[in-house]
Amino acid sequence: MGWIAVLWAALLLPPGSTGVGGVLGPIEVIEPRGGPRVIYRSMSAPSLVAVRLSVPVVEWPGMRGAARLLQSLARGELESGAAAIGARVELESTPTHAVYTVVGPAKSFEAMARLLQRAVSAPALSERGLAAIQARSEQAALAALELPDTRVHLALRASLFATTDASDAPPTPDRLDAEHVEWFWRRYFVPERMTAVVVGAAPIAEVISAFEGWDAPPPPTLAPEPAEPVDPPRTEAVARWVGIAWPAYGHDPATLAVASALVTGRLAGTGLARAWAQLLWEPDRLGFVVVGSALPGSQGNPARILREAVEKAADEVTGDEVSAARRALYHTLLYQARTPQGLASLIGRFSDCTGDPLGAVRFLDALLAVDEARVETALRDLVRASPSIVEVGP
Repeated sequence: MGWIAVLWAALLLPPGSTGVGGVLGPIEVIEPRGGPRVIYRSMSAPSLVAVRLSVPVVEWPGMRGAARLLQSLARGELESGAAAIGARVELESTPTHAVYTVVGPAKSFEAMARLLQRAVSAPALSERGLAAIQARSEQAALAALELPDTRVHLALRASLFATTDASDAPPTPDRLDAEHVEWFWRRYFVPERMTAVVVGAAPIAEVISAFEGWDAPPPPTLAPEPAEPVDPPRTEAVARWVGIAWPAYGHDPATLAVASALVTGRLAGTGLARAWAQLLWEPDRLGFVVVGSALPGSQGNPARILREAVEKAADEVTGDEVSAARRALYHTLLYQARTPQGLASLIGRFSDCTGDPLGAVRFLDALLAVDEARVETALRDLVRASPSIVEVGP
């Protein structure tokens, strides 16, 4: 049996409530031999189990799109296998992780774990099959880049996190071949680098057994020559889109999350067609972003409106605003965690961002401590810095 560290993580209830062991309850962190780290939360009802497997990856220029391509290669077998046992599959590719989620009956847990193990094992790399999947993946990625809000978001990320995996704006998939894909799989799809979150009615003995002794890929050889990029499509935007981004290192993510919710509320009355603030949070990276759009004929300047909204929030923030934003964010997270899949996603997302299996618990703890002074200090520090500005549109 692998080493087990039992970490009793009781979610603090809203002020005025009593009791411990809220929706996150007791979380156990398991380190199976030769397998992914497992974050386990037993949940007896409903009789479902959610398994979220996360693979940390880095996609630099010449290797972009590899994680999504590997997921596409595994999708058919994974979905047909899941359907046969009454389960369903969700695949997600973020800038830093490839995520595989299977949700199904607790009695099928072991079969679900085997499906995930096969999904991240050696891919079938026939040139013909890879070319067809590459074409579909490329079309989907390029279609997303035609959306102006997506384009602004990716460009802002590239300006904030100017590293090897975010060096141009907007990033596009590369024309990868079998050599690129196999090298990427060998480099990143190592079981000991992965994290599995298991939430539901699965016995802990089965959980430990399911994630022990996964085969590791052979070590990678020298990296192949970078693949050629795909030219980004022309963005067809009717509205004018603007995004502003500030680096936000040195501040508590919970404070910045409350600040983003507060600024989003203030943007509702500015006359922009759409506008919001958000926290960009990746491992060792933190940024604060505001995005807005103005329809043709609008008299307002979106960049000025967005910046003034943040500046006014820094100067005029009130305790009532902070309390309302904090409470709304807190209860939104609680609502997301009401099901095995929602709770697995919540635990997994924060684990991916922080590298801490109790990242979600610590964030919720910190969230309850956010006050007016912290939000004011964070916003004032932001507006004193020089931001990046991106514009897309007519």
